[in-house]
Amino acid sequence: MSIPVNVIHNFQTFKLKVTPSTLLSEIVNDSCSHFKLDHENSSYILKSQSKTFKDLSLPVKFANLPQGCKLELTKDDTQKKPLRAQSSAFNTSRSK
Repeated sequence: MSIPVNVIHNFQTFKLKVTPSTLLSEIVNDSCSHFKLDHENSSYILKSQSKTFKDLSLPVKFANLPQGCKLELTKDDTQKKPLRAQSSAFNTSRSK
């Protein structure tokens, strides 16, 4: 049983058929190679109208995708933001 999936990136559509056991990471890899994107050095995620799939190790059957769904291939910008740590020194010693 194959499920048709449409992947959209920069107003271009890539149509592929996947099985229920296909991982979302395989969809991302196939889509990146179709759109000629460098998926080795940058991370991409899939978005639908109601969900964002950041865990790409999930099979299609557990992602609850409807048949013929449209997924948007976007860069994952959340991993690129540097963390800012701010420390403040408080004097905790009690002097009388």
